[in-house]
Amino acid sequence: MRWSRQGGAAHPPRPPLILVAVVLGACASSASPPSIASGPLPSGVARTLTAEDLAADAVDRDALLSVLDDAGFGGARELVGADRAAGVHRAAVRTFSFGDDGGAGAYLTWLEAHVSEVIGEADAVGSIDLDDADEAIGIFRHEPGDCCPKATVTYLTAWRDGHVVVTLELAGPTVEPGDVAAAATRVELGSPS
Repeated sequence: MRWSRQGGAAHPPRPPLILVAVVLGACASSASPPSIASGPLPSGVARTLTAEDLAADAVDRDALLSVLDDAGFGGARELVGADRAAGVHRAAVRTFSFGDDGGAGAYLTWLEAHVSEVIGEADAVGSIDLDDADEAIGIFRHEPGDCCPKATVTYLTAWRDGHVVVTLELAGPTVEPGDVAAAATRVELGSPS
């Protein structure tokens, strides 16, 4: 994994803030929702997500529902938690399963072009390079406005592994792009044990 900061020198990332194992079960259909098992993510809660749940995150709900339908969306799971002691107010990993690699790629392309619909106005601040990923988008940073005093910086990145897209969101006052890149290397896709 290589980390780069756009427009400046690369700084080595701090130790990863979270560890999440994403387990893809042996399913009858390649579009069945992946399951997520928590590693040491304090207060982690897992749930299954529908297309409607995901569309609620977007500004243009109908457009995202159309993208998911056209891409052969099969299901999604999410693990959300926090590690406030480490400065992480929110850590979320989502896995999205699609009917084929092309569908997963289409969703990843949509996400990269519409990051602002998911986390708010955001700028690309770095990139990830995961050995196992078929493709990845950059690391995006959203700075909160003055209206919400408890709001904090939010980062989002995503990648595709075959027919599965993984998103990683970290938010907290001390989170930096290197933390996101390091945490991304700790997300594991694998077979059930």
